[in-house]
Amino acid sequence: MYSIVGSGFGLYGYLPAIIKLHGNQSVVLPEKYRKKLLDRKELSEFDKDILWVKDSNDALAKTTELIIATPPHIQYNIVKKIINETNIRSLVLEKPIAPTVEMSDDLLDFLDMHKVNYVIGYSFCYLNLQTKFDSIIRANQDIYWSWEFMAHHFSMNLRNWKRFHDSGGGVLRFYGIHMIAFLSTLGYNNVISSVLQEANPKEPYTWKASISGDGLPTCHLMVNCKSSKDVFDIGNAKFGKIVSSKDPFNLISDDFGQLDRRVFMLTKTLNKDLYREYKISSVYKSINNLWKEFERVTKVVNTN
Repeated sequence: MYSIVGSGFGLYGYLPAIIKLHGNQSVVLPEKYRKKLLDRKELSEFDKDILWVKDSNDALAKTTELIIATPPHIQYNIVKKIINETNIRSLVLEKPIAPTVEMSDDLLDFLDMHKVNYVIGYSFCYLNLQTKFDSIIRANQDIYWSWEFMAHHFSMNLRNWKRFHDSGGGVLRFYGIHMIAFLSTLGYNNVISSVLQEANPKEPYTWKASISGDGLPTCHLMVNCKSSKDVFDIGNAKFGKIVSSKDPFNLISDDFGQLDRRVFMLTKTLNKDLYREYKISSVYKSINNLWKEFERVTKVVNTN
């Protein structure tokens, strides 16, 4: 049985995914989450499918698999606490798993030491981009990958953790990490350059980077999370744009009605079928090592 810590994306993302995969009574939640669920029309239908209990301790006592969808610093502390104080040994974590790459290294080592099964929600690994990249890599020409949009925290002028680099937010740690994870699984490991642009200290909004790997063409990355345009393009000189969309999640064809479009990807995460042929902890270690290398070479430019 699953439980969830986090009443935001945990409820509107992971909850429908669990129920669609495993049916009713597959989720146990503390009563304090019930009002938030009932206040959202697209989620209220799931009320009957949930085993509601008094509080978080009761939920954890009945749980075999726990999903944590909280800010990174809270996630880090929760993992340390629940592994030492409960019998839970299977986790679903959100990215970044901690505010910094060093804390993420520590958490991955902790999970391995305690023999915990876990998966991390690196969404781009579930977008079916693999076949697109296989064809474009064979052309052996530089690849250009652009992602532009207006982040909610900028459009609404919210000063939440997703805005701040030191909290695990910002354009690199919260958005660019998706690209890093995906490219790591393809064998990219040589960071050529990485530049963050910010108008205010520790609030980076544009990331430009280049990366290569053995036998792989250089891939140039650009993410702008404070853009007036909506762009998600991948291409090279030979093929032009092999992917051209307003955003990455438009690439998802499955129709989940009024639910969040990412529910489809979360069902794949929960299935734990990604990289089945590999030791999954080593995959995540490689992703973290590549993130560490990007952080090491990154230069910051103030645009004011």
